[in-house]
Amino acid sequence: MSALELVMLTEKQELALDACHASQPICLVDADITKPFVYDRWYGFFYVPPGYHQLSMATLLAFHHGEHRAVEAAKKLGLAFSGGAAEHWLKTIPGAAFKSSQGRLIAVGTFRNLSPLERRVFGGNLDNLKLAQPPT
Repeated sequence: MSALELVMLTEKQELALDACHASQPICLVDADITKPFVYDRWYGFFYVPPGYHQLSMATLLAFHHGEHRAVEAAKKLGLAFSGGAAEHWLKTIPGAAFKSSQGRLIAVGTFRNLSPLERRVFGGNLDNLKLAQPPT
């Protein structure tokens, strides 16, 4: 899967992301990275309002594990909901990143999980990126 191709969301997945107040998915190359977002290489780039990043990230983790509800995925994986699930998503899903409304930097779990295109869009020389800290 590349940053230019997105997996089509099921109706249940769309409803789950609607509950997170996430935008419709858009392709990374069309995204405005100055706004708060969550990004998943498989599912796309989503604008997310303040206060919904952890839930959105946990929901995307659920999709990767065959669930559509974040709470179910967290339970299945033995993770705290929603912070533990969000952190797990960020650290284990290749291409995962987010930017909150609180900061100017884009958070990633590991730099090596980003493709060359993702690095170019998110930060060029990585000055725009930071390694994510565990959610509080």
